[in-house]
Amino acid sequence: MHCADRWHARLVTYYSYFGFKAVCVVEGDKLADLPHMLVWGGAGTRMDADVQAMLRKWTPALRCAARAPPRPRAAEEEAAVPAQPQ
Repeated sequence: MHCADRWHARLVTYYSYFGFKAVCVVEGDKLADLPHMLVWGGAGTRMDADVQAMLRKWTPALRCAARAPPRPRAAEEEAAVPAQPQ
């Protein structure tokens, strides 16, 4: 979604890191943009990814992260989480 130039560029960079590729830029000023805008909700850069390639690349890292012990929470996070009823 193209909300602000700087934020849009950061999102494109972020998703590119994970394996997404830019397919087209949807400006919203052409009739051909209408299907993209209906699916995605607005103008921006439409990106696609090869799901199989992404799974091959990221599954080992996700499995490793799932086995890691939980990180200790920061004091701010502790204060923001409501206490569980006993």
